[in-house]
Amino acid sequence: MLLESRKSVSYESLLAKAVGKIEQLGYSEIRADLEDYEKPFELKGKTNDINFVPDLTARKGNSKTYFEISQKVEDTRELVNKWKLLETLSKMKNGNFKIFVPHGQMKFTQELIEQHQIRAELEKI
Repeated sequence: MLLESRKSVSYESLLAKAVGKIEQLGYSEIRADLEDYEKPFELKGKTNDINFVPDLTARKGNSKTYFEISQKVEDTRELVNKWKLLETLSKMKNGNFKIFVPHGQMKFTQELIEQHQIRAELEKI
C-alpha cells in the first residue's frame, strides 16, 4: 500500500520540494529516492517481515533526521508501524523524526500520531 502511494507523480514533486526545504535548512548527507541522490537505507521491522524505507534521511551536525511525507491511506497499520520504527531509531541516534504534511493532510496526520502516540515534528509542505 505504501509503495502504491510512492508511484504517484505528486509524491515525487512533494519529495523534491521536501529535499529543497531541508537543503535550505542546512542539512547534509541527504538521501532520497530521487535522481542525483542516494536512496535511504532499507530498515527492517522487528515484529514482522516487512521492510521500510524512509522517504528522506539527512544529517545536521552529529544528529540524523528521518523525514516522511504524510499521505492518506486506507489501511494505516503499515504506515503507523513505519512511523513508530522511525521514531524509535531517531531516539536511539539522538536525532529527530519529522513529517512533512501536504495541503489537506494535516488532520489525518495529527489524528494518527496522537492516536498512536508517535512523537514527530509536523511541518507543512
